[in-house]
Amino acid sequence: MSDNTSNQLEITVEHSGDAATVAVIGEVDLDSSLALAETLALAGARTAPVVSLDLTGVRYMDSTGLRAILEAKHDAERAGGNLTVIAASNIVRRLIEISGVAQLLGLPASD
Repeated sequence: MSDNTSNQLEITVEHSGDAATVAVIGEVDLDSSLALAETLALAGARTAPVVSLDLTGVRYMDSTGLRAILEAKHDAERAGGNLTVIAASNIVRRLIEISGVAQLLGLPASD
């Protein structure tokens, strides 16, 4: 388990075999999206091929956060792996859905 913490963002990574689950809590914006991008890159490089992203604790995300996730997904696939969003808060789910990338990111349908 490793942590990456900024003023407004807490990121926890749990490794299991060839997979990693990344849980994010806080706000993902211009100031914190680089920390998310770096963590996703490290998680994928260390444990490729599978990265699962849990965004249930995210209170706010702007386009820079979504871009970081999409770039990490692209990088994972280019390396023969995958990144999926396994859960998201309502605000993040809405951002992903209105951006038209819910299916691409594997976001499960809301209940």
